[in-house]
Amino acid sequence: MPVPADFPLAGHTRVSEVFSRLDAAYRAANKGRASDEWMASINAWKGVAYRWRALDLADADFRKYVQDGRHSFFMEAALFSFFTCAVSAIEISCFCFYGLIAQLQPATYDLIARNPRAVTPNQALASYKSGFAAEPITAALDRALASAAYRDLAAIRHELSHRGTQTPGIVVFATFHTGPLAADAEEEPKAAQGWSTWRNIRLDEKLTVPYREQCVAFLTDMWTAAAEFGEKHVPV
Repeated sequence: MPVPADFPLAGHTRVSEVFSRLDAAYRAANKGRASDEWMASINAWKGVAYRWRALDLADADFRKYVQDGRHSFFMEAALFSFFTCAVSAIEISCFCFYGLIAQLQPATYDLIARNPRAVTPNQALASYKSGFAAEPITAALDRALASAAYRDLAAIRHELSHRGTQTPGIVVFATFHTGPLAADAEEEPKAAQGWSTWRNIRLDEKLTVPYREQCVAFLTDMWTAAAEFGEKHVPV
């Protein structure tokens, strides 16, 4: 499957090779059978590329619909998909990195018995801090999850997930104006300038750019560190 140009392919490929080495070592000692931990991890790891492809499609749709005020439903659907996929790519990466140490030290870091769905990004980070505190991957995970940018991504995903509820402070209205702006933008109300009533963010084709760039930076940093960790700890 082709991936968008900004997908950190080099890092993703290196981590894939680490998982392949893990699989080969386990199969050699277990009559050719793959481990349950590896199956859960590699399927999720492949899913990251699908998430980024879906993000790219949603981004393109949002840029198209945001220029036409007649399609606010499709615009908001694309925006929801964009932020959901962005956060998902980070969360899936954390799950896979937990799966990595679960295969290296299964007696300490269980993945299957505890229910893979219960593994959260913060749990993955805590596991690395407890067993691999000095490793660059631990610092990379900490940088991403502790950052204001990640918290903002997660908060936006949460708010869009609850669009239309009656919970105070959660209801989302993404309204915008398709007519010409005033010569002096300060003289025209924000709601009539193409400004969203949600988070005071202007709804235009540039909205997703900084979020996408930040997400790429997170993934590149984490995947590079994960590849270095795996190449160091996984036997050839």
